[in-house]
Amino acid sequence: MRSQIGYNLKPSSELASAALASDLSLGGGYLVNMSVTRSFQTSESRFTLNLKKRLGAYALRVGVTYSTLGEVLLGMQFFTAIGKDPRGNWMFDALPLAGTGSVSARVFVDKNMNGVYDDGDEPVKNAGFLVNDGSHQIKTDASGMAFLSRLPVKQNTDIALNPSTLEDPQWTAAGQGMRILPRPGKVAQIYFPVIVTSNLDGLVFLTSKGAKRGVGDVQLELLDENVNIVAMVKSASDGYYIFFGVKPGNYLLRISPDQLKKFELKGTEARKVTALSDGSYLNSIDFFLTPQNEPAEAPPAEKPKN
Repeated sequence: MRSQIGYNLKPSSELASAALASDLSLGGGYLVNMSVTRSFQTSESRFTLNLKKRLGAYALRVGVTYSTLGEVLLGMQFFTAIGKDPRGNWMFDALPLAGTGSVSARVFVDKNMNGVYDDGDEPVKNAGFLVNDGSHQIKTDASGMAFLSRLPVKQNTDIALNPSTLEDPQWTAAGQGMRILPRPGKVAQIYFPVIVTSNLDGLVFLTSKGAKRGVGDVQLELLDENVNIVAMVKSASDGYYIFFGVKPGNYLLRISPDQLKKFELKGTEARKVTALSDGSYLNSIDFFLTPQNEPAEAPPAEKPKN
């Protein structure tokens, strides 16, 4: 609801006009506007009703105005902004595009992990984006394409995949996103490769005096090829542990050396593991711990890895 009063100071002080307006949202970008305006100088009242469409491929306003002086006005206004996606699609929008920056984004499962969309790669639909750490309403279509418009111009803008929108829980973005500098009327082409991750699990046993049981609260570490710790988990009360979302690559899996030292334990040596790009699981990688003052028991033969 809005109201307005007009008041003349010269040549004489008097109330000139009054107006009352109301907006009602119908959802889906539609808006109804109603207003009444009274001119005290001409004794005229105007009643206006407008229907506006503000979102989508075009904007439209249809309205009617009735005056107590016998005048009736009908009006219609149509607007659309047209833009060209460098990848071939024409874009139509209800709001202006020329003064803002835009991004043409393609999201795909990068099966050969070369960072380029090529034969054999799979488009990812319904993937969303984070723009300056905030969710963007646009998502990719069936071809993995999305057109992000009305980005702030001439200032750095961070764009990344929104991980919560990826439909497969094993999918993850290959990178952390990127920073661009949008320019008015220009469209930046960006690729967002997605890779398939693996899960890695097993059991941790404590063997002592011929008895074996699963042991909990044991910290396991996953190290990359540069011997940097990339993930850590602790075993559950039954000895079970699992690493989720392991990216393709070669790793070293071990029990935390600090923990072994603290509790005076010894056990299975660090294990080399390889996570493949097809997302296959790494199962039953078990560890066997024994007290320092007892001879270590040889672990059973490893089960085949899937």
